[in-house]
Amino acid sequence: MLKIGTKVRIRKDSEYYIDNQPNNPKDINGKIIINNCDTSHNYKVEWSNSKTNYYREKDLEEINPFILPEKWYIDGNLDRKLIGKWFDENRITKVNTLLITGGERYLHWPVLVGNSHSKSYPHSDYTEITFDQFKKYVLKEDITINKLDDKSLKLEEIQSKLIKAKYDKEDIKDILECLNK
Repeated sequence: MLKIGTKVRIRKDSEYYIDNQPNNPKDINGKIIINNCDTSHNYKVEWSNSKTNYYREKDLEEINPFILPEKWYIDGNLDRKLIGKWFDENRITKVNTLLITGGERYLHWPVLVGNSHSKSYPHSDYTEITFDQFKKYVLKEDITINKLDDKSLKLEEIQSKLIKAKYDKEDIKDILECLNK
């Protein structure tokens, strides 16, 4: 399932990969702006030429999907309990300091020289990952919102944010209907 904001292009084996048409541009990047759960062509894509069109998932390919680096680090202060717990459960070396409650700010994987995962600054040989990337690629959590289970998210707040992001009223209506299911 492609998420809103995902960068895509039309697949070369798609029926839409034909003569370069403004609404079906070949070899042009776009991004998913709507995931409409009620139609067979459920992804609305905005192309870099500002044109839009609807597609099936099989017609699109993601551009440069994220690959977890071999050596990565994360700011442990983003959620010390969750991130520290993962490091404590998965590290090979056992030390007295639990990373869920202590250690330095930046947590590195795999272990740094000296059998430590934490440092007060990011190590230069490691690549930073975001908290969402940590949840998705390390914890293997699905971070999509399919239904509104969190009562703190109000439809009015979402609609307001979508209007500020310059979605048109039909797009907002489609998004809100999907969230309400």
